[in-house]
Amino acid sequence: QVKDLIEDINLADVTMGAVTFREDKSAFPAIDIDYAWTTSRYGTKTGNRFFVPVNPFRKTYEGLKKTGRKHAIFITNGYKDKDSIVIVVPEGYEAESIPESVKTETKFGNFISNIHVQGNSIVVEQEVMMKSGNWDVSAYPDFIAFIDKIASGYKAKTILKKKTNIVSL
Repeated sequence: QVKDLIEDINLADVTMGAVTFREDKSAFPAIDIDYAWTTSRYGTKTGNRFFVPVNPFRKTYEGLKKTGRKHAIFITNGYKDKDSIVIVVPEGYEAESIPESVKTETKFGNFISNIHVQGNSIVVEQEVMMKSGNWDVSAYPDFIAFIDKIASGYKAKTILKKKTNIVSL
């Protein structure tokens, strides 16, 4: 299972920490997976800035055709995914820009993204809930708009800049 998690992260040079699994077998079953990982190759450095993706796990909300759909939208198994990610800001850097919060509610589901600075970390909390259902093909543009909103939230980047030392005389 740990090997599958490393593959999901899809980054080079990943080191996994402790992994715990918790299964909820109630009427609304869920599996919580808690783990820590580190890598020295996360983000893109340009000059004195790092461009850091806020969620390296979710890349599945792209590639749908924007037009030309001929059939109804049918989602057999609705689901809910929730990610809580803490990005430790490297020593000597500070957050210059973080993505704005997003909250989208549609007939297809909901998407929430909250990102904030907490001490020397950036905390990312994202949740998508996709409803089961059957919608007429005429709803496809609204469905695509919802999927695009999710994809934008997952692809967002935070910008870290190198701290400058100002000496006053």
